[in-house]
Amino acid sequence: MSWIAASNYQAVIGGIVYRNVASPVTVNGGPVLSLSQDDQSGHLGVSMVLAEQNGNLIATVENNQITLMRPAAYTLLKSSDRTALMQRSSGRLWLDLITRPHSPKHDLILSCIIFADGGYPILLHPDRSKFGRANDNEPPKMSGFTLTTEPGNSACAIRLENSPLYLLNVAIENFRTGIELTLNVKPGKS
Repeated sequence: MSWIAASNYQAVIGGIVYRNVASPVTVNGGPVLSLSQDDQSGHLGVSMVLAEQNGNLIATVENNQITLMRPAAYTLLKSSDRTALMQRSSGRLWLDLITRPHSPKHDLILSCIIFADGGYPILLHPDRSKFGRANDNEPPKMSGFTLTTEPGNSACAIRLENSPLYLLNVAIENFRTGIELTLNVKPGKS
């Protein structure tokens, strides 16, 4: 198996449909998660690092293969096409990854909790994405639209600087970056 940069794909990540987007979510210029494809089967793979808000490492994901860093505190629940990462003490799901969805339209479905620089929350729920806020009761800032451009475009679809955003029922296609976050972090904080 050899993995190459993903192209010609459709994935649901945090309720957002991404079609042919090189970097779905970036923070300060670096990808929060990256997508690749098996050059033989065409299956989509995701890679990322999961950590608690305080920075304690939970797991790494490399082309859908999950390595637990703290197995006493977290557990993996697996089936043939789905893996969930659960915190033992609370039952909270930190990751839900479906690698072969039953829908022929999608190559991968991902929900997860990510904390970026300075503990900035990125909550990629199954049906919505929240950036910068966790438990508020506000309605979505934007919903029900598709952002599209010509294939190979080098633009960013949505750019945020130190701001929260709640998205629902959104699709992003053919952009270089889906959501680009710029966070100003004080020195000494990661």
